[in-house]
Amino acid sequence: MKQCRGAYVSRTLSGRQRTLQQNSYSEALNSPVQGTGADIMKLALRMLDLAGHRVVAAIHDEALVEVPVETAVESLASVRHIMEEAGRRWLKRVPVVVEGEVMERWQK
Repeated sequence: MKQCRGAYVSRTLSGRQRTLQQNSYSEALNSPVQGTGADIMKLALRMLDLAGHRVVAAIHDEALVEVPVETAVESLASVRHIMEEAGRRWLKRVPVVVEGEVMERWQK
């Protein structure tokens, strides 16, 4: 993060830039973390789409994928692998672990 013309400029690990007002120091510190998480999720969603998974909802860091019941276990393994790979693109030294479960409906 650097200061430029009275504002803070922060970047995510993917290189996306965000300019914040001078009085937003704590937000400027948090922005690369939250922004990188968003970049990872966007990449994961794109990779899931390219792999043929039907994503029906994405909420923060969760993806809801609809699959036939017969392929649910295999699809979960594939979705976890794809999402972990998306995280490893930018988090080289941090372990990326994706949790998931097979459910009949999103509501528990």
